[in-house]
Amino acid sequence: MSQVLDKLRTLKQAVFGSEKPLPFPDTLSIESSYACNLKCVMCPRHFEGVPQGMFSLEMFEKHIEPHIHRFKYLHLTGWGEPLMNRDLPEIVKRARAKGVHTCFTSNGLLLKSPLDRKVLETGLDSLNISCDADNPVTYEHVRGKGTFDLLIQRMKAFNQLRDEMGAKTRVLWGFVMMRSNFEQLPGAIRLAKECGFHAVGAKHMETAINREDLREALWNTGLVEDVPAEVVARHDEVIAESFRVAQELGIDLFIHKRQMDHEGTCLVKPATNLFVDYEGRVSACCYLNKNDVRPYNLPSEKPKDTGVIGDLRLGDLMEFLSSERYHEFQRTWLQGKVPEACRNCLQVNRMKTSSADVTHRGADRVG
Repeated sequence: MSQVLDKLRTLKQAVFGSEKPLPFPDTLSIESSYACNLKCVMCPRHFEGVPQGMFSLEMFEKHIEPHIHRFKYLHLTGWGEPLMNRDLPEIVKRARAKGVHTCFTSNGLLLKSPLDRKVLETGLDSLNISCDADNPVTYEHVRGKGTFDLLIQRMKAFNQLRDEMGAKTRVLWGFVMMRSNFEQLPGAIRLAKECGFHAVGAKHMETAINREDLREALWNTGLVEDVPAEVVARHDEVIAESFRVAQELGIDLFIHKRQMDHEGTCLVKPATNLFVDYEGRVSACCYLNKNDVRPYNLPSEKPKDTGVIGDLRLGDLMEFLSSERYHEFQRTWLQGKVPEACRNCLQVNRMKTSSADVTHRGADRVG
């Protein structure tokens, strides 16, 4: 019955134009791996055990590839390390063959021969390498058992191979800014230039295992005490210095703002973003799935609605995207409101909220 109603609604819109057409998602994110070779301090993946799993080539071939041309961007990243998925190069190659801009984010430690060449041969558009420090001590505090010197060695080799092959893959150094490491950003930019990166992208810590860990954030989460004025002032000084360093070295620098200054949507842009987890569940965002990736929320704050609109093991992707459930989710965001599934998410707390329906901003503070 619901499928019949959806078709009638679509027909009504086409004939009478009674509703503004909802946008088709331009970005598809696929969690290519839910396994990882690191245990980063801000990652909630290991909060309740560590399930290991991969998004299979069979799943891509059957459920995604027939529709991949409809998307502009494909991001093959979720809560795990993409390079642990042996099917990753083939998936990238097939997406690029359909003209889709394809990228993924990695910790980079697995980029050695022959995998480094296989990745470059796929035609990958861009690769983001996560490194939140300019020295081994801080790096291993954030990323766990990873070897900083090994990463630097492998990234120099990878970027050299890229140049030798004439590959067009754009390589970006990704830096997650926290109170304990943000002052190292200028040093990381210098090191990125030395290693042959095209650009540096700095974003803010947006996840944590518990509320106590949210004190590492450089923005006001609403769940712990606000960031002190002197830390904000120092943050601004470091950002200004970082742009000066980047300009001097001739390397691109992109930095996310502490607080988002636009209204009506979060950083993920959920009305036009689609996420498929490693087992095939479809939602608008990597925060919306069966796994507990908001462990900093109290049980009473966790929404009953998981935000999952379908499961590729049980149905068709286009069927889910044409469902009233998904359309209602889109409409709510496009109206500047926050759907039930997105309540109490840290991303929402970074929005200006004059027009957004947010339930807990500033509530239940710890400190």
